[in-house]
Amino acid sequence: MKRARLFWWLLVVTAAMALFAVSASAEIVDSGTCGKNGDNVTWTLDSDGTLTIQGTGEMKDYSYMDYNDTYVTDAPWGKPYYDQIKKVVIQSGVTSIGDDAFFGCSGLTSVTIPDSVTSIGDWAFAFCSSLTSVTIPDSVTSIDNYAFFGCRSLTSVTIPDSVTSIGDDAFFGCSSLTDVYYTGTEAQWNNISIGDYNEPLTFAAMHYNAVIESPAAYEDTTDGNPSRREFFIKLLPFVIAVLFVLGLALTVVGQMKLSKLKRVHSAAIKDQSTTPGRQPF
Repeated sequence: MKRARLFWWLLVVTAAMALFAVSASAEIVDSGTCGKNGDNVTWTLDSDGTLTIQGTGEMKDYSYMDYNDTYVTDAPWGKPYYDQIKKVVIQSGVTSIGDDAFFGCSGLTSVTIPDSVTSIGDWAFAFCSSLTSVTIPDSVTSIDNYAFFGCRSLTSVTIPDSVTSIGDDAFFGCSSLTDVYYTGTEAQWNNISIGDYNEPLTFAAMHYNAVIESPAAYEDTTDGNPSRREFFIKLLPFVIAVLFVLGLALTVVGQMKLSKLKRVHSAAIKDQSTTPGRQPF
């Protein structure tokens, strides 16, 4: 009886874990369009703070605005989400990052840029004060004026040898920038047109012939649902736990059946030993 109760408790715990996994998955908070031509590019923001940009072609250019005495992008995710965005994932197919797109997103710590992007607009990541590192893919040819202006937590940046120009003040105010990883040679770096007031970039330690992580990892494989991959990643530990619990439950059931067979066999032997004229063996 105790083992039977244990079995049912294990099933209850398994069901509760599965329900928790589903309820804990990220939900879409808001969404809309952000393409230069309207709905050619769309965006979604989930409850984990991941802003996903996907589609084909160029993003729309934005400006910045004063919101609660703070300057933030006037993109649709700027108000009231500017300080809730923790991660930006731009999917393959998007070809540009618009002006002021993420201006003032103070909670942003991570950005993924695919190898379909060719330009990063003016003020695109300006004042993203929590951004610590960025890798620019080898499809980008220009980093425009003020692109990373005021990113004071930025410690490293990876720049490909495809870049031919870096605008004025692109890295001005990046006071923590210590390392620049460049995929080309020193001679190629010296041929880049670097605008004024980029001392944090030019004074940082240079690492030539660096290798950029394959952008294939950035491709959209979620069939238009950017949170599905993360959902399954979160669900994986619970699936493993469920399989473990079910295996344990099957073991308990097997032990119960074995114990019952032993009792029946023992009773049969006892019955034979007490029957006159019969021996158990």
